[in-house]
Amino acid sequence: MAGYTEILLPQGAAPRAQQYDTAVVPAHRGHGLGLWLKAAMVRRLRAEHPGVVEIETDNAEDNVHMLAVNHRLGFRSYRRTREFQLDVPAA
Repeated sequence: MAGYTEILLPQGAAPRAQQYDTAVVPAHRGHGLGLWLKAAMVRRLRAEHPGVVEIETDNAEDNVHMLAVNHRLGFRSYRRTREFQLDVPAA
């Protein structure tokens, strides 16, 4: 397996799907597989679930390659979030 993408359809066939991971094995990067995977996912989603009219995904701001894939496919930015982490030392 060189890569995968993951889509979630919320129960009740909502008009918005949630697209989670798209990943390509490092040895296979740089050949357009991420773009191909996401484009194939959109085509399959359209064919099998025509009621879905939006796909929501997210990316880290420093993942420039996947951001470029998303922009090329027509995704647009509509919300920014921040995640925080605290490492708690052992007692």
